[in-house]
Amino acid sequence: MLIRKTTSLNLVESGRNTEFFLQEAKLCQHVLELACGTGLTTLYLAERGVHIDGVDILPNMIQYAKQKNPNENARFYVGMP
Repeated sequence: MLIRKTTSLNLVESGRNTEFFLQEAKLCQHVLELACGTGLTTLYLAERGVHIDGVDILPNMIQYAKQKNPNENARFYVGMP
């Protein structure tokens, strides 16, 4: 299992770092995003070929993320607080 530590950063809003984090994510077989909220970053990475799971403790956030998810590379789960 390969674990990479990165800083918390919204990839979609930080244009200059987006490509760096996308390249890092592609080095892993699978990525786990904690506190994914509505899945904005999760879906951004999934659309670019990254296999990623998003987890959040708020069921309504996960429900929204699942509704707007057309990509099989992304899965969403409700986590335990």
